[in-house]
Amino acid sequence: MAIGDPGLRRLASLLLLLLAAACTPRPGAEALIPRAVSADPAQVHRIFVVTTRSARSGYGSEPSLVTRYGYYDVSVPPDAGRHLRSGSANPDPSEEYIVTETGSLDRESFHRAVRARSQGEAPGVFVHGYNTGHPEGVLRLAQLSASAGYKGAPILFSWPSEGSPLDYVGDRQGALFSRDPLAKLLTKLTRRDRTPVTLFGHSMGGFLIVETLRSLALSGRRDVLNGLETVLASPDIDVALFVRTMQQIGPLRHPVAVLAAPEDRALAIASTISGGRVRLGALGIDDPRVAQVARLGNVELIDISAVAPADRMGHDRYIRLAREYSRLQAADGPRTGLRGAGAYVLRSIDDALLAPVFDRIDIQ
Repeated sequence: MAIGDPGLRRLASLLLLLLAAACTPRPGAEALIPRAVSADPAQVHRIFVVTTRSARSGYGSEPSLVTRYGYYDVSVPPDAGRHLRSGSANPDPSEEYIVTETGSLDRESFHRAVRARSQGEAPGVFVHGYNTGHPEGVLRLAQLSASAGYKGAPILFSWPSEGSPLDYVGDRQGALFSRDPLAKLLTKLTRRDRTPVTLFGHSMGGFLIVETLRSLALSGRRDVLNGLETVLASPDIDVALFVRTMQQIGPLRHPVAVLAAPEDRALAIASTISGGRVRLGALGIDDPRVAQVARLGNVELIDISAVAPADRMGHDRYIRLAREYSRLQAADGPRTGLRGAGAYVLRSIDDALLAPVFDRIDIQ
């Protein structure tokens, strides 16, 4: 491309935007060092962790062939929606996310602890996205759990992301590396006599989840697939690849919910890096490719553009949506208030009725 080429100019502007967003303070390794603070016990959330990151690298970007298990107790400030500020010399529980305790567990001890902590609810698994370090993943899940009022056992599946906005290809390899360990975790968590396990993936974490669902389908584990309620927030997946993969996966007891917004700038960058191929999480409801997705029979495609973004890239709308989790649960159906596969628009979340307002889009 020549310097004056519109495509090159667009790529340059998108990369500059991504780099500017990366300048926002993010928690480093010091944020996970336990500190003794006077925190309200009700504000301390135990986050369980399953990771394919190497302990040798301090749970950085180096992959590990050994899956490790553990937990972090995180003191969450009263306003859980605030920025993930942490690591100051004198941390204030009313202002910061603070790790108060951490520990390692073997596989069986981990699952016993999860069962004991679930309080009658099925555990929830959160799979972070591209450009996410281990500390950010831990604190983000603490934020989401507190915002949503989640009472079960939140589990972070932490895969070896490089944690750099310029290493998209490396992150994709780290996600693919982690498919089998995630499948093994889900197989252990799901039980026929339990409520479905919530599986939530953001961005490239959604790509990892879809690859894992395919692996489970190919190995004949319909029992595991039927024990999952899957939500993909701003998934970084090529639309055609997603359609083909979901066709291979086949019917699901609980349709996969896809939360999309066309003005997602991070996914616009991913699309440009990928040769202009549109990402699933950036589909607008008027895009003709929506019909391909909506006709699958095992997907709920939901346009959540009405939710204000939590970041300048418009990639983290799911954080604000987490605050409405209890309302979505109380709506006229499980999880989203929707009644089945198809395409929907989230028009608003009505404060008076305490319920989300969805419009169903008829696909011809």
